[in-house]
Amino acid sequence: MTNGTTDPAEQWSDLLSSLTGARRHAVVAALRSSAQQGWPADREAVRLLVAYANGEIDAQDYAVGIVMSLGAHEYATQPPSPAPAAQPQWTPRPAEPQWTAPQPPPAPPAAPVVSLAPEPGMTREEAVAAYVSGRIPVEEFLRITRGVSA
Repeated sequence: MTNGTTDPAEQWSDLLSSLTGARRHAVVAALRSSAQQGWPADREAVRLLVAYANGEIDAQDYAVGIVMSLGAHEYATQPPSPAPAAQPQWTPRPAEPQWTAPQPPPAPPAAPVVSLAPEPGMTREEAVAAYVSGRIPVEEFLRITRGVSA
């Protein structure tokens, strides 16, 4: 246990030794923040956080480890399964109309692709603008941009 006044970087230096650079900084910052908020970390929590930061465990394993280290698993209970419901007596229903899947609306007639012939000196930027604005289809855009040097 920590009293909240000890710096986590010093207190847990043996556990933090496998971390370097930004990972070490992030873990130490998280431990300091937690301690400042009244939740100082214990050895197991630091070990789990370091393992997570090193990629040795995933987020789910980290979360399960924290819950287990807090002892919450002792209080976790599975809700009792509900009693089986009494089987209702079967009564025939009147005939229902047969269900049919809704039919999709007819597709609109395909409009012919209208394209502009590429302008003789069209730059790559002009081709992009023409394609984005819908003035030329993708095939012409590709043909123009492949033929224009950057």
